[in-house]
Amino acid sequence: MTFFTYFVAHATIGASAFGSSLANSKLGHISRNGLEVFDSNSNFIGCLGCPSSSLASVENPLGIFGQRLLEPFNPLTDSFSDSSMCYQFAPKSPRLYFRTGDKLNFVGRASISSLGEQSICNPTGAFRWEDGCRRVNEICNRSN
Repeated sequence: MTFFTYFVAHATIGASAFGSSLANSKLGHISRNGLEVFDSNSNFIGCLGCPSSSLASVENPLGIFGQRLLEPFNPLTDSFSDSSMCYQFAPKSPRLYFRTGDKLNFVGRASISSLGEQSICNPTGAFRWEDGCRRVNEICNRSN
């Protein structure tokens, strides 16, 4: 386990705030604590919704993970990559999880897609997370 994985694992939300399930109506509470973000190959990308000053935050342009997302032609933020959070039709956009002990609980995909079944930006989807969608759009606007 890397330092960043350890850091985020202990900085993310615990299950006690949600009970046994993560209902869509409770997704707004995640923004205070952060979710772990993984690419389609299960590589840790950083945290979304954690404090933007955190070194693990994908929103921190000075942090390791935030800097990487701002690199030109990064497949995670490229406008036409099938693994991008910034491509409307990306089938392999990054996955979001909250941690309960050692278990990762899937809560949706970090994607600007308003059509993707698991996208946090789908206005009618089960995984809708408005604050997370806003954050992903901000990342995409900075990187493109």
